[in-house]
Amino acid sequence: MALGFVFMAIGLVWLPFREGIARRQYLVSSEILDRNSAFSKSDSLEADSELDEERIRGF
Repeated sequence: MALGFVFMAIGLVWLPFREGIARRQYLVSSEILDRNSAFSKSDSLEADSELDEERIRGF
């Protein structure tokens, strides 16, 4: 039971930081994949060339 309280406390501390962490992860992955940071549903997720395929494979 004490372990449950510890996990709840960790979750409550993590809660305010999760959005910033997710935003940073998205920016880093967008930069690595050389994509625009403004993602829309019309963007294609498929590789356009061999260079993109190598970049994705390396990622």
